[in-house]
Amino acid sequence: PEGVCQAIITTGLALPAKEGQVGDGTDNSVVDKSIRESKVSFFPFDSWVAGLTTHYMWRANRQAWNFEITGPQDPQFTIYAPGEFYDYHADCDALNGSMRKLSVVISITDPETYTGGDFEFEGYPNKPDIRARGSVMVFPSFLRHRVTPVESGIRYSLVNWFMGPQFR
Repeated sequence: PEGVCQAIITTGLALPAKEGQVGDGTDNSVVDKSIRESKVSFFPFDSWVAGLTTHYMWRANRQAWNFEITGPQDPQFTIYAPGEFYDYHADCDALNGSMRKLSVVISITDPETYTGGDFEFEGYPNKPDIRARGSVMVFPSFLRHRVTPVESGIRYSLVNWFMGPQFR
């Protein structure tokens, strides 16, 4: 619902933001503006926002993949201003013997307030239809994807990743 999306934005904007990084989510991660330019904040793993992303992950996982999932990372609130983007990448970094297996993306911005900033999967000619405010998409973290540059306005999104043991 719109009220939930607005609450995520309001709460996310109150969190400390930093430059979006690329890498494995550890100290090896770096700011590389040729690959990614955005601001990010993180909700605590035990926040109501994390509960929301976890709900959708479990529903999608039961219906589609049945991956072995051990838990979430902290949900990421992402801010894309004009000219900002995230080039093609996969989310399935291996972390401490575990790895990201499922990614959840929730569109929380009214699509009438920004242009550009489209989510695309590499090699798939059709863009997923997730511009509508409140749209939720869950996908295997190994699928390469990107966010095209925002042309005008600001695009906010909520992202979370769900971990599990290495694929067998």
